[in-house]
Amino acid sequence: MLGEVEVEVYAEVKPTESEVKVKRAVLNIVEFEELEAIEVNGVKYVHGKAKGLNYLSRLRDLIRKERIRDTARDLLNHSVVGDEIIINVNKQAAYVGVLSFAMGEVESPLGPITIRVRASNPQQLIMWLTSG
Repeated sequence: MLGEVEVEVYAEVKPTESEVKVKRAVLNIVEFEELEAIEVNGVKYVHGKAKGLNYLSRLRDLIRKERIRDTARDLLNHSVVGDEIIINVNKQAAYVGVLSFAMGEVESPLGPITIRVRASNPQQLIMWLTSG
C-alpha cells in the first residue's frame, strides 16, 4: 500500500496579510488539526506538520472536483524529489477554496503555500491523489 505519509506545509504571512486568512487558505487545501505561527529570520510563517494520508483528503477532493486529474498528475510527477513531492499552491485561490498550482512569485504574488509530502512510494501516492 502507500505506507507512511508525512505532510508538511508552510506559507509566509506577508506584513499586509492577516494570519487568520493565511491559515484559512492553508486549511482549504490541506487538513490539519492545528497550524502554528513561526518566525524564521524575521519572517512569519504559518506552519503545519502531520503524519497520515487523511491530511491530504481535501487536496484529493479538490483535484477531483475541479477535474484537473491529468494536469495534477503531470505536475505532481514533475515535483518528485527523492521520496518527497514538493508543490506550491496559489494562496489567494486557496483562500476561496480553489486549487491553483503556482510556479513562483509571478503566479502567487503574496507567496505560495508550499506543501511537502514525504512518502515511501511517491508514485503510488500520486496515483491515489489523482484517481477517480
